[in-house]
Amino acid sequence: MDSIKERLIKVLQENNIVKEGNVGALHEFGLGSLEINSLTFVKIIVLIEDEFDVSFDDRELNFQLFQSIDEIVAMIEKKLKELK
Repeated sequence: MDSIKERLIKVLQENNIVKEGNVGALHEFGLGSLEINSLTFVKIIVLIEDEFDVSFDDRELNFQLFQSIDEIVAMIEKKLKELK
């Protein structure tokens, strides 16, 4: 089974948020390197919620909390633990 990080990157690639050649920049600089707007940010949240069957509270919908891939993975892991 793919890791959370691998699944996340795959979902972002499948939805044209991250291009194949940008994966290195994504790891190094996070979502900020993608120059995403608020609409794309909401799309990312929905994709994460759908892929991992989690939901985020309104107070968690802060772009600053989603800067790096590792921060996003940690948030997903936290959400998954809360479901248990």
